[in-house]
Amino acid sequence: MKPLWVLYFLDSGGGSYPELVYDDQIEWFKNTSTQIKLQYGPLPALTFFHIPSTAYQTVYHKTSCFGMFDDQVTPQIKQNELLKVIASFGNTKAVFVGHDHGNDWCCPFSEMLVCYGRHTGYGGYGRWPRGSRTILLTEGSTHVKTYVRMEDGTIIDGN
Repeated sequence: MKPLWVLYFLDSGGGSYPELVYDDQIEWFKNTSTQIKLQYGPLPALTFFHIPSTAYQTVYHKTSCFGMFDDQVTPQIKQNELLKVIASFGNTKAVFVGHDHGNDWCCPFSEMLVCYGRHTGYGGYGRWPRGSRTILLTEGSTHVKTYVRMEDGTIIDGN
């Protein structure tokens, strides 16, 4: 059976670990993406990691973005071209991160969306209203629809 989507989850560190996606993880992503394409043909993908890459700073506040910009972008400690590598395969439709609790924005980057989730829990810093980024995928389509659902059920922003 052929998969409909590929979901990649990368560890970007934090806590007692350095805040970065290591080069060997990027190599794993490249090798795995290539193997999946050889086995199944091109498949749409989503990629998730907690701490935004430095490229998030370059798309911050573009006019074609949507969502809340209420926190700084606090990126990984090393510039490693992570988003450019992900984009170079052409199949990732969106990348999702967390870390900066006052952001829940999405912006275009190289024919994909780069997005923040939403401050969801009761821990961490800040007093932003809690919610979650919802992602809708439709069978037979490569379009990603995403919006924020607040804790009270209200839906805000979206594409």
